[in-house]
Amino acid sequence: MSAVRFTFDDDFENSGGGSLSQKKLEEMRAEAFAQGQEAGRAEVLDGLQQSCESLLHNIVIAAQNLVARQDEQTALMHKEAANLAFTIMQKLAPAAVEKMPLAEIEILVERCLQSSPLEPRLVIRVDEAILSVLQEKIEQMKAASGYEGQIILISETMPHMSDCRVEWANGGVERDFNSLQATIEQAVQLFIEAPEVVANPETGQIDPKAGTISETITT
Repeated sequence: MSAVRFTFDDDFENSGGGSLSQKKLEEMRAEAFAQGQEAGRAEVLDGLQQSCESLLHNIVIAAQNLVARQDEQTALMHKEAANLAFTIMQKLAPAAVEKMPLAEIEILVERCLQSSPLEPRLVIRVDEAILSVLQEKIEQMKAASGYEGQIILISETMPHMSDCRVEWANGGVERDFNSLQATIEQAVQLFIEAPEVVANPETGQIDPKAGTISETITT
C-alpha cells in the first residue's frame, strides 16, 4: 500500500462535506421545532375542547336542576294552598251549613224521591231542629218528584244539624257532615304528604373538574 501524503494546506472546515452536514442539521432543527409547535397546538386545542364539553354538560345539568327545583317549589306551593284552603273550609263550612242546613237535606231527599219512585215507603230521619221546617216542604217536594208512596219523617238527635238518613225496604242513604269532612281531610293529607320529585342522581351531578367559563378561557 502506498502512503498518502498529508498536506497542511488543506482546509477541512470549508470542505463541501462540512457545509452539507451543517445545512442538514439546521433543517432537522427546524422540522423538530415545527413538529413541537404542532403537537403543542393540538394538545391545547384538545384540552380546550374537553373543557368546553365539560362546561356544556354542566350547563345542561344546571338547567335540569333548576327546572326540577322549580317543579318542587310549584308542588310545594300547591300543597300549601290546599292546606290553607282546607283550614279555611274547616272554619267556614260548619258555620255555612248551620246557616242553611235544610238545603243539603233537600238535595238528598229530592234525589231519593226521584230515584225510588216505586218504593212504597221512605223513612226520613233528621235532626229535631230541622223536622218542622222539612215538614212544611215535604209535600211540595213529593209532588214535584212524582213520588206516590208514603213518607215518614222522624226526628233524632244528630251529630250535626245537616245530617240526614233516608231509608227504604232494601237499603238507604245518609248524609253525615263529619264523615264528609273526614273524607276531605284525608284526601288533602294524602295530597300534602305525597312524596316530592327526586332528581335523577345519574344526570343531576355537575362535574367539579370542568371549572368555570372564565377559568377555561384564561387557561
